[in-house]
Amino acid sequence: MAQLGRLSRELITQVLSQGVSVRSPYFLVKIAKLNQLLPNTTGLAVIVPAKVFKQAVVRNRVKRQIRGCLIKLKSKLKPGYGTVFFGQVGIIKVSPSVLFKEITKALHDLITL
Repeated sequence: MAQLGRLSRELITQVLSQGVSVRSPYFLVKIAKLNQLLPNTTGLAVIVPAKVFKQAVVRNRVKRQIRGCLIKLKSKLKPGYGTVFFGQVGIIKVSPSVLFKEITKALHDLITL
């Protein structure tokens, strides 16, 4: 996620404790406003637990799919927010275009794009 701001472990914990969540059949997203810690950037993290997908190859593929959608949405994301995506089982079967629409919809529900 070199083109996008990565969240540190401490900021991920803060987003998980303070954030608001939206669930999709393909992922769970939590977002929290972190203006003091991320004033000019948007912090992003993509987590795919080993409990969901046992093989690292599959977990990495899911992360790449989500990151690809986030790179397309980079210009529309508001600075000052920390966002954590959790991949779910259904994400492996969905096409990239449907995933892009779902991510856009989830982020729009949380913050206005």
